[in-house]
Amino acid sequence: MKTKILFISTLYSPFQIDVVNSFEQEPGQFEYHIAFTLNAASHRGAHWRSHAAGESQFIHTIDKDNGEEYKYEWVINLIQKIKPTHIILGQWKRKLWYKLSDYAFQNNIIYGYWMEPPNFLLPKAIQLILKYYSAYRIRNADFFLTIGDRCEANYQKIASKKTKVLHLSYGQDLSRFLEVDTNNKDNSKVKFLFSGQLIKRHNIPWICKAIFELDKAHHNEFEVIIAAKGPHEKYITQLFKEKPKLHKIISYDRDYKNWEDRIRPFANADVLIYPTSHSGWGLVIPEAMAAGVVVLSTNRAEAARYFLRHNINGKVLNMSYESLYENMRYCIINKDNLKRMSFQARKDSSYGSSEYVSKLLKSIFSKQLAY
Repeated sequence: MKTKILFISTLYSPFQIDVVNSFEQEPGQFEYHIAFTLNAASHRGAHWRSHAAGESQFIHTIDKDNGEEYKYEWVINLIQKIKPTHIILGQWKRKLWYKLSDYAFQNNIIYGYWMEPPNFLLPKAIQLILKYYSAYRIRNADFFLTIGDRCEANYQKIASKKTKVLHLSYGQDLSRFLEVDTNNKDNSKVKFLFSGQLIKRHNIPWICKAIFELDKAHHNEFEVIIAAKGPHEKYITQLFKEKPKLHKIISYDRDYKNWEDRIRPFANADVLIYPTSHSGWGLVIPEAMAAGVVVLSTNRAEAARYFLRHNINGKVLNMSYESLYENMRYCIINKDNLKRMSFQARKDSSYGSSEYVSKLLKSIFSKQLAY
C-alpha cells in the first residue's frame, strides 16, 4: 500500500538531510520527504547551510524566512502537493505547530511527533506545567517518536491511549569520520577535544579547572582542542590570564567554511570531553566515536545513554568536576587502553549512521504505523 511520509522540521539540518538521502525511496509507493520552515539561525555556523544546496524531489526548504502565517501557508501548499499519508511534526509548541496538528487531525492524516526529551534543567514547577500542557497538545496524535530513553519514558506516561510511543534516534552520515586514519595520529600526547557550544549547561568551568590541575600533574603530556563558541568562552579567556603558558596547550579549531570541515578537530583528537548537564541528543558523540575518538560524557546527554558502555567504548562521567578530572587523568596515564576503546567505539557508532536510522524509520512506518 502507498505510504508517503512528510517530516516538517524547523532549522535546515544537514544530519536530517543525511537520513533522507539514505532512505530507500520507492517513488509513488514508499516515500520519505522533509520540509524545513527555517533557513538559518544565529547560533548555527554558516557551514550548516553548505552541506547541500537547493531542493530535491524529497527535500523541501522554505524560500525565505518569514512570519508564522507565511510558513503555515507554505507547508499547507506542500502537503496538498505531496499528499502525505503520514505527517511527522518536529515540535508541539507555538501557534504554527498547533495549526499544523489541527490540519492533519481534521483531514484524517496520520500524524505524530519526533522530538528530544524536555529540558530537565528547568525548574520543577515549569517542568510539571509543560508535562501536562504537552499531554494536552499531543492528545490527538497517532504516534510519538522519541529521541533517547528518557524521552520515551516521559511520553509513555503522558501520551493518550491512541498514541503509539516508539524510540527512534537521530542518524547522520558518518562515512567521512570513519575515514579518519587513527594510525597516523601523534601518540606523544593525549589530545582532548571539546566540541559543541561554550554555554552554561556544558560546564565549561569544570573543563578549565581540569586543564589547570592536569597541567600541574602531567605537564607536556596532553593538549586540548576547543571546537566551540559561546558566552562561556570567558572562562577560557580568564584561564589564559591566570596561566599564559596554557596557550601552548589549548588551541581553537572552530571556523568552518564547509560542513565537512568540522571533521578536522576530530581527526586530530584522541578523547572527546562532554561534561554536559543536559543535551537533547549530542551529535558530537557518534561523530567522535566514528572517528575513533574515545568519549567521556555524563549520562545527561541522550546520545551517551544510547551509545556509551563504560570502559568498553568510552567512559561515563559522574556529574562532578572530580569525575571529569579523574577520567581525563586516566586517559593520560592509560594511553594503551584508549586504543581498545577507540576500536570498539568505531564499531558501535554504526547505530547512529543515517543508513541504520533510515532503515529503522522505514520499518516503523511499514509495520507499526502502517497506513
